[in-house]
Amino acid sequence: MVAVEMSAVPARPAPSIRVVRVELAVEAPHAVLGLLAGLLVPKEPQQAELLRRRFERARERRSVVAGQGVLLVRSSLAHLSSPRVAYARLRRPMGIRSPDGAPVTDVLALVVPQPTLSAEHEMLTALERWLRLPAAPSRLRACDGEDQLRDLLIEATCALAPWAP
Repeated sequence: MVAVEMSAVPARPAPSIRVVRVELAVEAPHAVLGLLAGLLVPKEPQQAELLRRRFERARERRSVVAGQGVLLVRSSLAHLSSPRVAYARLRRPMGIRSPDGAPVTDVLALVVPQPTLSAEHEMLTALERWLRLPAAPSRLRACDGEDQLRDLLIEATCALAPWAP
């Protein structure tokens, strides 16, 4: 579990993003979201708990996106200097379903700084749009490590960002 700095250089500069990828044996939604929150803000247990609660509320309100077994939750924190992404591939489906009804086997958790810069917002919006594409979940699952995941996220956000050609 090593964090990787990601920066995309589309036609317009995008912020750097810290990316973490893990495989988890847990399946309880509370536990999965708590582990991802802890990866996003390591060494900050109070911030991680706040983030976990925000992820839980988003999931309960069904204000999550994606599908085909991928769940995407996002939030913001004031003290961050750049966006962070944690991706978990679950060994067994989580105890919930993605917005299209498929059992959740993959979770992407995003956290951005407050206030969110325009480029960060556009990048994350592009990622949400990309995750709705039919081939996106299989490409996400095919990533063999954090470098491949970072490269895929750069490709996805640059291709579908509002400033993309």
